[in-house]
Amino acid sequence: MDEYSSKTMKESPDGGARPLADNSSALGYDEPTMKGDVYGAAPTADADDGYDEPTMREAPPRPIGPRVGDRLVGGRYEVLSELGRGGMGVVYRCLDGVSGIEVALKALPPEVAHNREEMEDVRDNFQLVSRLVHQNIAAVRNLEKGDSIGDYYIVMELVTGENLRQWMRRTRREKGEITIDDAMPILRQVAEALDYAHGKKVMHRDVKPGNIMLSSDGQAKVMDFGLAAQIHSSLSHVSLAYHGTSGTQSYMAPEQWRGKAQGAAADQYALAVMAYEMLSGHLPFDAVDADVLKKAVLEETADPIDGLPESSNRALQRALSKNAADRFPTCGEFVDALSGAKASASSSGALRWCLAALLVAVAILCSYKYFNYRNFEKKRIEAVTIELQKRREAGAKAAEIKAAEEKRLQEAEKAAEEKRLQEEAARKAAEEKRLQEEAARKAAEEKQLKAEVYRLWGILKKTKPAIDANKYD
Repeated sequence: MDEYSSKTMKESPDGGARPLADNSSALGYDEPTMKGDVYGAAPTADADDGYDEPTMREAPPRPIGPRVGDRLVGGRYEVLSELGRGGMGVVYRCLDGVSGIEVALKALPPEVAHNREEMEDVRDNFQLVSRLVHQNIAAVRNLEKGDSIGDYYIVMELVTGENLRQWMRRTRREKGEITIDDAMPILRQVAEALDYAHGKKVMHRDVKPGNIMLSSDGQAKVMDFGLAAQIHSSLSHVSLAYHGTSGTQSYMAPEQWRGKAQGAAADQYALAVMAYEMLSGHLPFDAVDADVLKKAVLEETADPIDGLPESSNRALQRALSKNAADRFPTCGEFVDALSGAKASASSSGALRWCLAALLVAVAILCSYKYFNYRNFEKKRIEAVTIELQKRREAGAKAAEIKAAEEKRLQEAEKAAEEKRLQEEAARKAAEEKRLQEEAARKAAEEKQLKAEVYRLWGILKKTKPAIDANKYD
């Protein structure tokens, strides 16, 4: 199955298309992000009422958008299929004509794309997220401007597989339950991705099963890192059809419900909700009404999971703390506590048995050697002390000998190298002197030869008139 599973659509009362809440998607649309976060109403200014405040009016149907075979962003990206559609935008599976690889192209909602101030916030968020390079984070590669005015697309890595929601359903259908051993590899990878991003000062703000993709080989990829939350926040600024805090209700930390600043602890809370859901089969707090759910999250304590070790339940309770400061310092520490509790519980019986056996052995030994134990132990300690002292002295002596030998070898190597360099320098000097002497000898021979030529030429000049006279006699 592809990274972004297409969503089943149903008809909304206003005639628009609305995604079913229980359909999983890597876009993060498997749960409503906030009450009212659906199509159906958009703000408009009523010119007749005399007020500047926007009033609610039925929103026109959204455009269908690009079709299969269309080319976007100057013809670079060919649309292969629509992967998913929701309130936060539409995602297409596209072929990049430049690199030749398939990518996911997310079209930003026009309410955001056509608003200059909100696009600046999206750009700032994109610059942060695009720097995240981790094996468990789906890469966000580029922010492209479309061919039409005001169109923007986010180019993302295309991950194939199933999302965590689909994996949980399939695993429960096949095995009946999800054990710690089943959940731990996934939770650990997600925790590593979140801790890496938190180290870069980047928060996800919408951790949920629909935003976790799993490949066929078990690798987890965290999707929509901070982007979906930023787009939702931007939509809430420009439209009354989208309102509330960014995040998905069932996975929102208490500080998100209170409208407080969100940090790494909020992502850890969402991770703990996912872990609780995986191990129990249900959410720690669940309600259709947002007010009821908010009250439960802020005031109630999650029930312990039956069959889970006490230490594992304690780890979940701590990560689900109402106060962010009471949670674990990192997501990795939470997962370690969750998994380590199982190992400690399974080994506690063996540890108690070993301790009992040790106590029995000590009691037998004490009763058998009660009268001579002290003398025996004193002599043994003395013998061991003497032996250790001898070993220390022998070791120190051996170390001194080794150090002296290494020093001697280093000095010998250094002397040999210096002698070789001196001999090499002497050889080069001798060779240079020989070459100079050879050059001087050749210069002298050349000079002598020139002198001989001049001498012969002088003789020839003197004898030539007499030779010419004899020639005509």
